[in-house]
Amino acid sequence: MAKVVSPGWPDEVSEEFNAESPRALVILAAAMLDQALKRLLQTYLVASPTRDDDLFDGSNAPMGHLSSRIDFSYRLGLISNEMCRDLHLIRKIRNEFAHNITNCTFENEKVKSRIFELRKSIPLFSNSKFQSIVDTDRKAFQTATGVIQVSLQSIANKTTPMKQQSLEWFYKITEPKKKKSKQGNEKESK
Repeated sequence: MAKVVSPGWPDEVSEEFNAESPRALVILAAAMLDQALKRLLQTYLVASPTRDDDLFDGSNAPMGHLSSRIDFSYRLGLISNEMCRDLHLIRKIRNEFAHNITNCTFENEKVKSRIFELRKSIPLFSNSKFQSIVDTDRKAFQTATGVIQVSLQSIANKTTPMKQQSLEWFYKITEPKKKKSKQGNEKESK
């Protein structure tokens, strides 16, 4: 197998991916994108008030799964519709490899079809200088996940976190101050 150095992944990650089985490559690359989306969302959102972040951790966490992280990132305006679509394609490829014991290869028709969609979606793939890097579906998948990973890291690095809302007026109400009367007794002000 020819050595692939995918744009987006550091050389050591590309080397590691080259040594992996197709199943391991797909699951690891998707897991890295999942973590990049989690980091992006955690960078943007107001920090959790507790050590445990119930939005991301736990079986019922609303942002605990790749699918919801993709959708929330899009709906919050952190990623484009195109990246949202491509991340869902990668998620579906990951599911194909993770849930099917047999026929988990880049020759699987569902996988080939989704990689074909990725190839059409990312203009970089149609560049003639780039064709040799993406001449197989495995290389195209690895490259697509690499460039998306770099993009997510870049977005996270440029993201301005949301600020915690200041207290609403009704939380700021205090006890009325007591005035001292001329005799020295305290009187409640009205």
